[in-house]
Amino acid sequence: MKGIKRIGRYRTQILCIGASVLLAIGYMLGPGQDTVLKEGHIIERGAYGSGSREYSLLVEGLGEEAEDISFSIAERTYSDREIEERFDELATGLPEVFCSEGQSVDAISSDLYLPSRIDGYEGIRISWYPEDTDLMDYEGRLRYRGEDGERTTGISAVLTYNDWSAEYFYELTIVPPELTEEERNRLELVRLIEEADMEDPLSEAVELPTTVNGREVSYASETDTAPLLIIFLGLLSAVLISVKPMEDKRKSAKQREERLSREYADIVSKLLLYIGAGLTARNAWARLYTDHEEMNRGEKEGSPVMEEIRNMLRAMEGGMPEGRAYTEFGRSCGLRCYQRLASILEQNRKNGSRDLRNLLRIEMEEAFEQRKNQALREGQQASTKLMLPLFISFGAVMLIIMAPALMSMG
Repeated sequence: MKGIKRIGRYRTQILCIGASVLLAIGYMLGPGQDTVLKEGHIIERGAYGSGSREYSLLVEGLGEEAEDISFSIAERTYSDREIEERFDELATGLPEVFCSEGQSVDAISSDLYLPSRIDGYEGIRISWYPEDTDLMDYEGRLRYRGEDGERTTGISAVLTYNDWSAEYFYELTIVPPELTEEERNRLELVRLIEEADMEDPLSEAVELPTTVNGREVSYASETDTAPLLIIFLGLLSAVLISVKPMEDKRKSAKQREERLSREYADIVSKLLLYIGAGLTARNAWARLYTDHEEMNRGEKEGSPVMEEIRNMLRAMEGGMPEGRAYTEFGRSCGLRCYQRLASILEQNRKNGSRDLRNLLRIEMEEAFEQRKNQALREGQQASTKLMLPLFISFGAVMLIIMAPALMSMG
């Protein structure tokens, strides 16, 4: 049992050690830990376009002791013949890349996709230059949509790799897009509204068209959802405001119970001390309250158990029987330990106080054991609350360790 408690006490330390061991294992098994040496003295170059890589190796044989040597190895490069073949191969397949699905260079009706790099051709960069920027911009977006029929233009793709470059030209034909009846009506409506707007710029209002391609149209303002959102937020605020006092009351009650439980052992030990010094139970309560007030004078937040003791003393001064005052004190505190203490005092008041000191001593030992167990529970709860930040930190460290390896693989 003691071993289990000791493990629970050092749970956070054990979790930290376990997390560090897992991190170390993950780092050693990660892709960044693959050995760079083949057959003890061979290093493979990086892929095309990956750039130079830095290495740091421990070299033996240069002197009496091994030395740490840092150096860089350049990426793999194409030969003249290979780069020409790669350029021609890439240029042949580019129309299938920049033409969207269902299009061809002979019938362009939507924007082009103009990537700067293509998978499988690492290291080769592509630059695009439209022939007529009035028809198409450098991003491949069409500025002309075939309103006046087909138009012929072109686009150049310049492929570069280190000191090599080659330009390829593709002739394009922009055609009107195939529109549905609804799309044609929408475009026509926009055109008619623009004409109505430009017809008389000095007028105070613009009359919208009521027919489009022989079809009657009507207009309506879009429903504004802001009022509904405001009402919803108001209802939500009302619910939260109504719930907050209950939640605050619950938290306050819980905090009061926890504080009453923590202070119980001190109350019993002081009662035992005062009764052992010859005071009666009633005078012991009064002395306990007076000493507490003198020691804690000026504190804003009072002790809940001292408030109950004050009420009990005032009730006895007002004429309430001592036994009933003890009973009301235990009931008002609301915890079984205070009810048990009130029962002990009441029974000994009826039967005499010969065994009161022994009973209070036993109760004090149980109270201190209870407070120790409460402290252990609070410690375990605190360590449990630290689990989420610990795992977040664990994930962040894993990301920091694995990111360079993943980037080097990319």
